Amino acid sequence: MNDDGKNTIHITSHNQSGGVTAHTVNINAAPEPKVNADPIFLNQPHVGEYRHRIALTVESPYPPGNLFIAVHAPSIRSMDLRPQRSGLVMLGHCGNREGMSFANLQQPYGLIHLDVVTAQPEDLKIEWDVK
Repeated sequence: MNDDGKNTIHITSHNQSGGVTAHTVNINAAPEPKVNADPIFLNQPHVGEYRHRIALTVESPYPPGNLFIAVHAPSIRSMDLRPQRSGLVMLGHCGNREGMSFANLQQPYGLIHLDVVTAQPEDLKIEWDVK
């Protein structure tokens, strides 16, 4: 690594006849994708349960492959990812376990609504990973 924090590879060519040879190739790692979460409404009563909607946006310099989401709450009943865009949307593995719901959304971009239903008013713990 250079003093400026960039990864540098030095390439030397011997007996080359034609083509292009680079003396130094700088490799700058792309920034990691980020997810921003903004609550739209939380603990909204609705026919014996409580609804929550969080607006998710994925910021990435390249198209990310998958968004993995897990929501933890003691009385969670369900979770749904709803991309607010047209075109093909593919959800991967989804499920519920006691106190947790999880899902995988392929090719996340733009605005995505995360809808959560709980039996009681809850403080949600949301975990995500974008790859």
